[in-house]
This record gives sequence, structure tokens and C-alpha cells, in this order.
Amino acid sequence: MTPISMKVKLLSKQELGRSIFGPWPIYPLQISLAFAMASSFAGIKVAQSLNLKFFEYWKLEIVHTLIYIAAVFFILTAAKKANSALVTKISERSSYIFVIVVSGTLFQMVQNLYIETTTRAAVILGMRYILSLFIFSALLGYNYKRLELEIAQKSQALLQLEAQREMIVEADEKARREVANFLHDNIQANLVVLAIELRRISATIDPPHNNEINSVIDEIDDLRALDIRLASRKLSPDIAAMGLAATLEELFHEYRNAMEITLTVEATGIPNEIALGVYRITEQAILNAAIHGSAKTCQIAIEIDTSNHLTLSISNDGVPLPASRVSGTGTALIESWVQKLKGSWSLESTSGKTVLTATLPISH
Repeated sequence: MTPISMKVKLLSKQELGRSIFGPWPIYPLQISLAFAMASSFAGIKVAQSLNLKFFEYWKLEIVHTLIYIAAVFFILTAAKKANSALVTKISERSSYIFVIVVSGTLFQMVQNLYIETTTRAAVILGMRYILSLFIFSALLGYNYKRLELEIAQKSQALLQLEAQREMIVEADEKARREVANFLHDNIQANLVVLAIELRRISATIDPPHNNEINSVIDEIDDLRALDIRLASRKLSPDIAAMGLAATLEELFHEYRNAMEITLTVEATGIPNEIALGVYRITEQAILNAAIHGSAKTCQIAIEIDTSNHLTLSISNDGVPLPASRVSGTGTALIESWVQKLKGSWSLESTSGKTVLTATLPISH
């Protein structure tokens, strides 16, 4: 945070009044526009005093006014540059006050070229210009810096939100790995031990009872070799070893009795993190299609375009999205993965299809 932003954060209205003499940034264009508006209001008053219509008065004064506003802009532009040069030689506040006083004096000198005034009036107008410059600069500086502070705070909040989303993804993956490891290392090992014990018992029992035990042992082996291994791989898929297409096909196997799923992959060399993100997004999209959409068919396409962006398209024929849908856990996980991978996504129902499209940049 800049020192000026810190000052703005701490300023009250009373402190702002005491800080009118800066130093504040100089804004040539904004202050010139403010002077132009002030000139317009002054022109209205003068026109009324002369019993003239506003446009009749400005026909007479428009050239002088434009010259004056242009002069204000160029004087302030030069003052801004002079201030930058002077701060290396004198204090920032002294430099600021000096260039503002000189600028206000020059404004009055320019005005004296086409409006005759007494010396006393010229001094009073010059002091008014100088004070106006201090006020305009303080107000503009205060508001701009307050806006910068608000933007910085919102940017910080956005960064925190992105960090929280990434934490959601990491926590979800950690929990999945722990459960997968537990299934693989503990449950599967216990089932192996149980099968060995049952075989030992079966060897001591006469038929036909030992045949029943052997049948149970076969079921335990199938459970260990198929269901638990499949669940473990689904929780924490080894995409690097199996490849994204094979891992997805294994995921689709779970839905074989409820939904017809087709997969088209026109992409190679997908980084592991992006491949895992594609897997998780697809996993949630299919689950939502089955549970909420009662879909019967689903088409999934993965491709990489010439700009090195991966596009994941998941289309299903399920129930269209409700007009006012509420995001659930699945949607939150999709959003978190897309944000983690610095991509974008959309979900819409059109022409009898519900389509999720995610675009993810690939960096090598």
C-alpha cells in the first residue's frame, strides 16, 4: 500500500480540511474540466445580469473561454512535470505548494489578457484561483486514493477467495487420497488375511460345508480385486500411469446401466494437473447429469486448439436446468477446479441439451 493510500485510510473529514495543502497528485484534465464547469456557471450568472440568453452570451465568450481552459490544462501539465523535478531538490509539500501558487497566478495572468481588471481585483481573483486549485487537487486526490484503496481491498478479498477455492480442491484431493490409501492398504490387506484364515478353516472342514466357505472366499477375493481396487482408483486415479482416456472410461463403467456415455479425445500431452482437473470436472458433471437431470445419454469431447487451450465439452439429454438453480457441492468443486487451473466455464441448457463447457489454458 502506498503512503498516500495509508494517509487516505486514516483521514477524517476534519483531517482532510487540514490536509488541503497536500501534497496531492496534480490532475490536469480533471481540474481543467472542473474550471470549464465553473466558467459555465459563471457565464449563466453574467448572462442573467446582462439580460442575455445563455447561448447569446457564449457566442461572445466561447473563444476566450476555450483559450482559457486550454491554458489551464497546459499550465497544469507543466506544473505536474515541474513538481516531479522539484521534489528531488526540496520537500514534497514545498514543491507542491510552489507549483500550485505559480499555476494559480498564471491563470490570472492569462485571464488579464482579455479581461481588464483592477490590481486589487486581479490579486483577489489570483488568490481565488490558487485556493480553488488546492481544493480541487485535494478532493480529487482524496477520492482517487480512496478508490485505489477500495480496489486494493477488493483485490485482496478476491485473492483470498481464490486461495479458499484452491484449499477446497486440495482438501478434497487429500481426503480422497487418504480414503483410497486406507482402502488399498488397510481394507484390502484385512480381506487378504480374512481369506487366508477362511482357507485354513476350510481345509479342516469336510464337504459340503467347505465348499460354502470357498464360495465366500471367492466373493471376498472378487470384492478385494474388483470393487475395492476400483473404488480406490476412482478416489485417487493414477492418470499419469493409465492415461486420461483410460481413467475416464473406468469412471464411465460405473454408469453403464443408467447412462450411455461416449468419449472423444483429440488431445495429447496433457499435463497431469490439468488431466486430473478434467477428470474431476467430468466426474461431477456426470454425477449431476445422472442425479439431477436423469440423463440417458452423455457425450464428452476433449480437444486442444491452436492457441494451446484445452476445451472440455460435456453434453447430456437430461432435464433442463431450472431458471433459478442453486449451486451445490458439485458445482462448487467444478468452479474451484476451473479457477485453480486459471480457466473459464459455462453451463447452459439449449436445444434439449444441457452443456457444460470448460476452457483451460495449457502451459508447458
